Amino acid sequence: SSYVKNLKPSGKVVAQAYYGCAPIQIAFDVYVDAPLYPTSITWNYGDGTGNTTCSNCAATHHTFTSSGTYTVTAIYATSTSCLDTVQTTVTIGTKPSTNFTATPLIACTSDIISFTNSSTGANGYEWDFGDGIQSNLTNPTHSYVVADTYSVRLISMDYGCRDTLTRIDYIAISGPRAGFTAAYSC
Repeated sequence: SSYVKNLKPSGKVVAQAYYGCAPIQIAFDVYVDAPLYPTSITWNYGDGTGNTTCSNCAATHHTFTSSGTYTVTAIYATSTSCLDTVQTTVTIGTKPSTNFTATPLIACTSDIISFTNSSTGANGYEWDFGDGIQSNLTNPTHSYVVADTYSVRLISMDYGCRDTLTRIDYIAISGPRAGFTAAYSC
């Protein structure tokens, strides 16, 4: 007796981007390891917008309008009626609001400057202190070793969303000053 064995296809969903800032349009592709190309694909983007079914389409795009983590699902069928489900996850953020202060604003070399981050809506930070030193701490401290005036930049991030604040000539650092007096005596 002879028979035909249909092998279940295997595949994956690949996203153009796995995170971004709402609203964002992301392209998706289904890649299938099977001798037969999918004849129909039902997409569900996990954001409550419902299912979209298309024929002979391995690529699509979708606009995410709200922040959150979404499971994108593609159910595809081949011409031999084999079905498979593949998924991927995307995380969509919202633009944070960046703000910070520093104390003191006028100091001497080697004094410790404390930076207070009052940004909202962020889950990561990139500080640039203007002297080639950077930090990813929320509220860092920093000492300057060269007398000069420094601009400070803070970038707040939330899953691909970025907001930047640069304070120009914000920190003034003075070098040491020698002080002496002369006394005349006979």
